[in-house]
Amino acid sequence: LGAIAPGGQTAEIARLINEARRTEYQQVAKKNAIPLGDVEALAGKKAINKTPAGQFIQSGGQWVKK
Repeated sequence: LGAIAPGGQTAEIARLINEARRTEYQQVAKKNAIPLGDVEALAGKKAINKTPAGQFIQSGGQWVKK
């Protein structure tokens, strides 16, 4: 999760959400004895697939409209 344009508390909220997600991903990786990077990559792919058309996703370091 990220903020397209900085301002207000958006970046801090995104940071807190991502921190909580990473904790969950670490638990899944440990439970299944797989690398954390694999869990994060799979979660990212699922999130992009679930993102509705017209929303922004980050691709190649750039924000693009899906």
